[in-house]
Amino acid sequence: GRPFSETLVEVLYNINEQLQVEDIDAPLTKVRPVKKVALVVITGDRGLCGGFNNMIIKKAERRIAELKALGLELVRSHDDES
Repeated sequence: GRPFSETLVEVLYNINEQLQVEDIDAPLTKVRPVKKVALVVITGDRGLCGGFNNMIIKKAERRIAELKALGLELVRSHDDES
């Protein structure tokens, strides 16, 4: 839920801030231009999850459209065009 995601963002932010302050060579924390983006979309498979899954897929489709409009390349793990 929301409290989990908010806490996770806070923890990751604090870790990143600490890495920026300390003199550590951590390639994943360096600021660089974004060229490629990968989205991980997770849906449910229990009970009455159809509405939930539909909302997740629609949000993912909107985000993909936004990223394409910015000219970013989307990395795909499988071919969903077939």
